[in-house]
Amino acid sequence: MIRLKKGEIAYINPELLKYARIEIGLSIEEASKNIVTKNKLNAAELGKDHLTFNKLIKISNRYKLPITFFYLNKPYTDSLITQFRSIKSREVRLTPELRKSFYDINLKRNLAIEFKKYDLNEYNYEYVNSIELQTPIKQVAEEIRHLLHFKEPVVDWKDDYQALNNWIKAMEDLGILVFQISKIPVNIVRGFSISKTPYPTIVINRADRPFGRIYSIVHEFVHIISIDNKENIFYSENNEFNNKSKGNIEAFCNKVAAEVLMPETEFIHQAYKILKQSENTWNKKNIKKISKHFWVSQEAILIRLKTFSLINKKEFDFQMKRLNKNVHGSGFENKQHMKVIRTNSYHFLNNLLNAYAEREITASKLSKILQMKLIHLDALEKEFWKNK
Repeated sequence: MIRLKKGEIAYINPELLKYARIEIGLSIEEASKNIVTKNKLNAAELGKDHLTFNKLIKISNRYKLPITFFYLNKPYTDSLITQFRSIKSREVRLTPELRKSFYDINLKRNLAIEFKKYDLNEYNYEYVNSIELQTPIKQVAEEIRHLLHFKEPVVDWKDDYQALNNWIKAMEDLGILVFQISKIPVNIVRGFSISKTPYPTIVINRADRPFGRIYSIVHEFVHIISIDNKENIFYSENNEFNNKSKGNIEAFCNKVAAEVLMPETEFIHQAYKILKQSENTWNKKNIKKISKHFWVSQEAILIRLKTFSLINKKEFDFQMKRLNKNVHGSGFENKQHMKVIRTNSYHFLNNLLNAYAEREITASKLSKILQMKLIHLDALEKEFWKNK
């Protein structure tokens, strides 16, 4: 164990100090600001000088990395960073917040696996990496709906949050962990996935609206079932418009997700039905109406309309401009225990709370993992087990 004494010299691996700064895209000036001089940090990266523990703590907080990272012989995040660089949208950037979220999700997934004995379900993961990109889109979409036990389309949910929760539950029923991250704009990332078993993982962004999160869930699920998938795949706000420059996997995932959520035959039928009632014009009202019918975002509806040449360019551009003015989702309750329940995977919480009940982890450790104060632990347990 590394004992941190703030006044002492931190004999870290200087290569990792530089590696971390470059990976999150900070200049020497940005990284050193209000902590050390840029010359001091530059010398520390070259191994010609050393930081104190106090300064290292501040640097690690800025980089959103644990102190122990800087003592490794080589980066444990090599494979993670590679996948960040293979994102299919140029707009995605490895920010400190995104790096921390990815680190946290991997930690939570590993903990869920460590205490998997408390999950009494057996999952068949044959669907993971089982679909080739050459498979017909409609065939893949049909297999997904069958796997998730969803009919086409589902129209009887109460509201967008109920729709989102049902999609999350459908994924969790397959043994997938679904988490929701926050404090990262959707233009940075809308979601990402990990296709390893057990517990493949889907992560969606709370900054997105519920309908946007539904699309992200399905999009990431397609990544998980695709043979051509990478270990970790990221989906940004603008992926729909960057398929040509970034290969086939994103185009495939977008097409399948669209067919799952908006089956072609039903979509065209509904589109013509609405157009007939509105003098062949697409406006905010009827776009919202068809959006609610399929439980997807108005943005997804517009792209689908464009795919089938059911909207002209002028209408498409005007409506997309209107939507881009406000893309943020709503927040959750302020109560910490409710935020923990809503943003973490059911399997993850089930396994950890059982491990805590069996005294395999302490209340203090559980509090740190969940980033929740200890005083809320009783409320969390009562709420989580209430309907189980």
